[in-house]
Amino acid sequence: MQIDMHVHSNISFDSKIKIGLLLKKLKLLGLDGIAITDHDSNAGTAKAKELAKNYDVKVFSAVEVTTRKGHILIYGIDDQPPFKRSVEETLDWVRDHDGAAVCAHPYKVASPSLRDDVYKHKFDAIEINAKCSMSQNKAAETIAHVMNIPLIGGSDAHFIDNVGNINTSFYNDINDEAELV
Repeated sequence: MQIDMHVHSNISFDSKIKIGLLLKKLKLLGLDGIAITDHDSNAGTAKAKELAKNYDVKVFSAVEVTTRKGHILIYGIDDQPPFKRSVEETLDWVRDHDGAAVCAHPYKVASPSLRDDVYKHKFDAIEINAKCSMSQNKAAETIAHVMNIPLIGGSDAHFIDNVGNINTSFYNDINDEAELV
């Protein structure tokens, strides 16, 4: 099963991708699912889940939360997460809500990123990001190896042509958020 784990819709301030167009593109690419990770909002997920039924693709609840240090991808929680809190407060909130927390683009220069601070925290996974350089993604891979946690892949698409540039392969079908996290 192939899922792009990091995509923005026009709910995000910096993306123009309409949800219907996003789902059509997903189907054309042959991807099985998507996590819509709008900035500090999960408002687009419910609409996307409803529309996804027409395209035979899966949409998973997710959000890219801005903390005081960097971005965290949160999966499997329908509640609106707090933002601009400390990394530790955000991770505690995710654990209290039985979700999964992934360090987004840990070494990306053009976005808030945790860089080496990632080692101070307990994440469920580290992201390989299509908008990062090879060396930035290699550093992310090293973090995952040292911390003994999985890697996920996401396009971080803000424009339709970038959807699916990197995705995550799952051996089993993922049918809902409980199976995803």
